Amino acid sequence: MKTRMFAAVRRYEGVADPAAAAVQVNEKFVPLISLLPGFIEYYWIDLNGGAMLSLTVFKTLADAIAANEKASVWVKDHLSSVLPPASRMEVGAIVAHKEEIEDAVGAHGVWKRKLKRAITTGKIDVDIAAIKADKQCDFGKWLYGPAITKRQKNSEHYREVQELHAVFHETAAKVAQLAISGEKAHAMKMLEANGEFTVASAELTTSMIAWLKDGCQ
Repeated sequence: MKTRMFAAVRRYEGVADPAAAAVQVNEKFVPLISLLPGFIEYYWIDLNGGAMLSLTVFKTLADAIAANEKASVWVKDHLSSVLPPASRMEVGAIVAHKEEIEDAVGAHGVWKRKLKRAITTGKIDVDIAAIKADKQCDFGKWLYGPAITKRQKNSEHYREVQELHAVFHETAAKVAQLAISGEKAHAMKMLEANGEFTVASAELTTSMIAWLKDGCQ
């Protein structure tokens, strides 16, 4: 049985300048939290209307709890000019009935690091067409394969994940193409907190986690 992953969630209400908050989070907070024990991936999500959501995925419950505690103190000390205190802080297991979805959360999170390396080196060891093809990764093969029941395929969760998964791969391919074409600034902008790739990745992860919590029905 595989070890489950855990999510640390912090919700912020009444953020006066979401764009400024995103810049500060991307430049100051992300480098910090990515060094914490058990870190897998981080997402900063704009919920509109001045509401922002911080979602971090960790390997263990202890890692997630410790991260939320450290984040609360750090944000108060360093980001209070752009972020009010979190209105909600929660930690919980990503409960999966389908290991493919749990694996996909981690696997798709790794893409950001791959793309950053591609931007730095101007090279990537995967064909752009293969990156764009949402049916070729392990999760895509499962998502479109015979293991999915008719009931699952008719669910709103399935349709949403399928659509967002395709968008994720299309966006990742776009970043990779920019990287190998020498357009580093444009590619890196897509990886920023409110960048096109980061938003696509966050939306896919949020949707997959929601499907997991609903028992993959």
